[in-house]
Amino acid sequence: AIHVAHVYRYDPLKKVMIAAEGGGVSVAPSAQEGQYAYAWANNIWSDVLT
Repeated sequence: AIHVAHVYRYDPLKKVMIAAEGGGVSVAPSAQEGQYAYAWANNIWSDVLT
């Protein structure tokens, strides 16, 4: 699995969201990323379905 994360900040002068530093993409697929994704999904499903 891989991850893609983006961080945004609001610019009140332009009244738009602007990409900020701090996001990123996995360098390569990994089993660890897969475990994180599976745990994230289980937590979301648990919150929604219970």
